[in-house]
Amino acid sequence: MSDWTAVQEALGERSADRLRAHLDTLPPGQHENLGAVVYLYWALHRHSPDCRRPAWVELTFPSFREAERALGRLDTSQEALTMELRSFYGPTYDFREGQLEIVQGLLRGECVPLGLLPTGGGKSLTFQFPALLLSKHYRALTIVVSPCRP
Repeated sequence: MSDWTAVQEALGERSADRLRAHLDTLPPGQHENLGAVVYLYWALHRHSPDCRRPAWVELTFPSFREAERALGRLDTSQEALTMELRSFYGPTYDFREGQLEIVQGLLRGECVPLGLLPTGGGKSLTFQFPALLLSKHYRALTIVVSPCRP
């Protein structure tokens, strides 16, 4: 990879450097490395609405998940999450008071047993948005059990 600048711009310098260090450890000329190469392509295009995580590659080539682990966890900064939020809900959408902290905690894997928001404060977004992100980035399934009645 002679020009790593595009990767650094897309993933951030720190993440790109971690991914490159991982790719440099892979033995050359091995078809098993296809998963890592596909991961790199997917990581560069994952913000496109048409780009979905290639589940068959992930299951067939373990190097896909190894490359993912080398990159690190999902970026839960306010800037990154706001960009993702707007990609789902529109360019003018923003977090309401209290939503960001709940979403960040959930995405970091923290236990968030209770999120108190006023009526109309956007409680639904605090479980819908993380579910959308996990589906987009990891093809993860989210089950929500809600005590609310129609």
